[in-house]
Amino acid sequence: LLLKAIDPGRGTVTFDLIQYFHGDQATIEAAKDHQESPPPNDSYSRNINPRLRTLPVRADAAITANQVAGSNQNIPVSLARLATLTRAGSGVFWITVRHDQVTKISEQWVP
Repeated sequence: LLLKAIDPGRGTVTFDLIQYFHGDQATIEAAKDHQESPPPNDSYSRNINPRLRTLPVRADAAITANQVAGSNQNIPVSLARLATLTRAGSGVFWITVRHDQVTKISEQWVP
């Protein structure tokens, strides 16, 4: 997903859900969309629905960042810190949702 907004005060994230492909599947999906194939960096994303979604983030959610934090390794960060590191659309992230609450946010490393 693409993070669009983070509100540490309210404890929420707003995101745009995308499809993310890596390796051979990225090549196949990029070709289907008539895009450069194989795609740069062996990864390809597709956004089939621009609808934004907002969910609460649990206070104990595990949050890690890498590239937006200036690292090539996952670094634990708070939601407030993540908000200062990101801007709308920066990086691809994975989230885990349980009972309509975000329990984990992790940045996808993209070479």
